[in-house]
Amino acid sequence: MSSSGKKQIVKNIEPSGTAAEEDKEYDVELILDKRLNNNKVEYFLKWRGYSNRENCWVSEDDLNCPSLIKLFEENLIKEKKERKKRAKLQRVGSGVKTRSNSTTSCASSDAHSVSAVVKPEKKDIKKVKVCDVSNVLEKIPDRILGATDRSGHLIFLMKWKGLEETELISAQEANLLCPQVVIKFYESRLSWGNGV
Repeated sequence: MSSSGKKQIVKNIEPSGTAAEEDKEYDVELILDKRLNNNKVEYFLKWRGYSNRENCWVSEDDLNCPSLIKLFEENLIKEKKERKKRAKLQRVGSGVKTRSNSTTSCASSDAHSVSAVVKPEKKDIKKVKVCDVSNVLEKIPDRILGATDRSGHLIFLMKWKGLEETELISAQEANLLCPQVVIKFYESRLSWGNGV
C-alpha cells in the first residue's frame, strides 16, 4: 500500500456491511475487487485490524479513500492491458487470426463474487504493480505475500529476493516460474479440521 493510503476512512459502514447507529470511522487496509451492483460501483474492502471474514462490499459513495481507489483503478487498467498483450502474443504465437472488431469484456457483473482472499503478510508494502512476464524471468522469487481473485483469475502478490518492490503475478505464471514457492505458500495456510 502506498504511504498516501495509510489512513483511509469509511464513514457509517461497519466491517460486517451493516449501517452503524452512530458515526464510526474504520480504516481501509486494501481494496480487493470492484463490481457494479444496481448501477452503482462498489469496492470489496479489507478493513485494518479485522479478519478477512469481515471483508465486505461498500458503495463508492460511502468511501473516503481517493488515493486507494486511484491506486486500485491504475492497477486494474495495467492488468487489463497486460491481459490483452498476453492474449495477442498467444494468438500471434499460435498463428490464429482474429477479427479486429472483437472485444474482450473484463467488467464485473452483478453476480460477481470473490471466492478467495488472502491477507498479505506485510502491511507496509511500498509498491504494487502488475508484472511484465519478460521482467519476471530475470528476478528470483522470494515468497508469496498474499493472493486475491481478480476477474475470476487467481493473482499472487510476489516478493522478489533482493528487491523492495512487489508485483502482482498470475497463479499460472507463478506455477510455472516457481512451483516450490507456490507450494510453500499454500502449505503455510493449510489448516486441518479438529479430527485430523
